[in-house]
Amino acid sequence: MKTMMPVKIWLMVLITCVIFLHNIVLPEVARASVTKGEIDEIRKKSVIIETHKEKIREYVNDNIDALAKASSAGALTSLVQDLTDKMESEVNLEQVKETYSDVFTQAVQEGFRRVYPSFASIDNTMLSWNKKLSLVVIVSSTNNIKIINDLIILLEDPSLEIRYWAAKGLGMPRIQRYIQTNDPEAEVIRGNIILALKGAITDQASGLLISQIVDATPNSPDGLAVLQACAAQRVRKYQSWSVDHELVDLKILKKILEILKNNQLAQNQGLAMDLLQSGLELFSAAYQYYYKSMTYVDENGEKLELIPEFKRAEIETFLIETETELLRYGNTNRPPKFLASIQKKRWTPDMDGAYNYLVRTFTEIIKSAKGSEVLMPVVPDPHKDVIERARVFKLIE
Repeated sequence: MKTMMPVKIWLMVLITCVIFLHNIVLPEVARASVTKGEIDEIRKKSVIIETHKEKIREYVNDNIDALAKASSAGALTSLVQDLTDKMESEVNLEQVKETYSDVFTQAVQEGFRRVYPSFASIDNTMLSWNKKLSLVVIVSSTNNIKIINDLIILLEDPSLEIRYWAAKGLGMPRIQRYIQTNDPEAEVIRGNIILALKGAITDQASGLLISQIVDATPNSPDGLAVLQACAAQRVRKYQSWSVDHELVDLKILKKILEILKNNQLAQNQGLAMDLLQSGLELFSAAYQYYYKSMTYVDENGEKLELIPEFKRAEIETFLIETETELLRYGNTNRPPKFLASIQKKRWTPDMDGAYNYLVRTFTEIIKSAKGSEVLMPVVPDPHKDVIERARVFKLIE
């Protein structure tokens, strides 16, 4: 199974590549007058006094100002790390952690609002982009409810990368814990987040962005529409043969089944069945996509595997684990078939039988509860570009 590159490493690699390609000579950037060592000492304090708060604010402001003044992308990586590494108190007392985080986050927020708009006027498009992305990474890492409104605004950015980081920020633990409470203000904020997340689910959204949206979606009845919208978007990706990062679909389906198994919708069976149907449709689309990819024969009788070898592991993992999860959810003793088939010969007719059993079983459950027919989405045959790409990969292999 492929693993995704950690985001901090990804950011460093991106910036390093930009520097190499443009042969940039890195100038020195003025550093914070408050040192990292001084901040580390404050992070160990069990009481945060006003002097400490002033130093935190100065440290954050100086680093954000240095980021804004940087004349090359190469200076940005260390500035991002110098801030993201110092966002949390090391003292294991919630009140101290909250005080430290509030001061740090407020300083980040003020700096962000002060300098972010100025990046649009930078003539160097690449430098402007890297500054925007770097500052958004910092904002999204604060893990503090005070930054929620800024993240909601960033979710409307046309850039998929900016939206990715905004959604990632909304999925942070403290924010998630807060919006799942019954506090009236938290309920209003949760509603705003849900609207923003739904708006970020476009057909152009990558699997990585959808993954962060799923993480940011609260496990509450009003949040389920986001989960269903994510599943529907991924079904359309399979239908258009443009799907990516198929392990995202496993995350969606597991979250759906977790909600159903915990009886969170016991009082709303209609909504529960809608959610189950969304998960089943996603599984069905993925299986059809895999089946047509692995059994395709062109007009000359040539067999082409339409999913490249390097991409195959993700969808196979999704199918194998989903079959197991659905069988377990249905309390059936039927043994799974997908793993043995894929290990033996990729696709085998046994998989068709297992797929049809699951779809038949769960559509009957949904139909019985809703009183209406349940139809699975249809994945059309691959279009010409997919076939030509497969021929190219076959030649390379």
